[in-house]
Amino acid sequence: MSVDQKRRQKKLARKKDKRKKIGSNSNLSGMFSVAQRLAASTELPVFDSFVADTLFDRGIGNLILSRKVATGEFAFGCYLIDIWCLGVKNCFCNIIPAFQYDEFIKQARDRENIIPIHPTCLSKIVNSSVEYAHSLGFKPHPDFKLAKIVLNGIDPLLCPSEYELGRDGKPFYMSGPNDSEAFSKKVVKQLDKVCGEGNYDFMVDLNFFKSN
Repeated sequence: MSVDQKRRQKKLARKKDKRKKIGSNSNLSGMFSVAQRLAASTELPVFDSFVADTLFDRGIGNLILSRKVATGEFAFGCYLIDIWCLGVKNCFCNIIPAFQYDEFIKQARDRENIIPIHPTCLSKIVNSSVEYAHSLGFKPHPDFKLAKIVLNGIDPLLCPSEYELGRDGKPFYMSGPNDSEAFSKKVVKQLDKVCGEGNYDFMVDLNFFKSN
């Protein structure tokens, strides 16, 4: 092999290595798990913090917190909170492009009226509802293990507001449209066990308990 051919091969090899490095950097976000990227985003300031304005009237509503990351994407958590009984009834989180995040917020506004809330108070509502539900024997939605990462670094103790958990001083379970008969019976049975008769309220389909 001539000297010129060797030089040409070395030059091509260097170009190939450079392309690999560029490709690696452009796909850097793919190298990390969602949990790792969410954790990294908590070093950034909060972008949006919303709460359903009917949360304390209806006992259930969504809370949303987001941060804008360096890529222009949004890291966010959405929490369906039952402040009267079950705590975090549902939740999810993700990191999505700006246009998808805008659409997500639009859809959230279509479902219910969401209003700004200070991040520390949002964190306080979520964490307090988890603690209250835990005292009754209920665990948060399984996805909360990941979704709670979004709240890292936000101190709920800095929120000056006080929030009442339960309704009229007692747990109150109101079955939702997606709650099965078996689930509703399980909740009421647990409340009866922990609170005792007369120390909690519930509202479910009467057909659920006709056989009891």
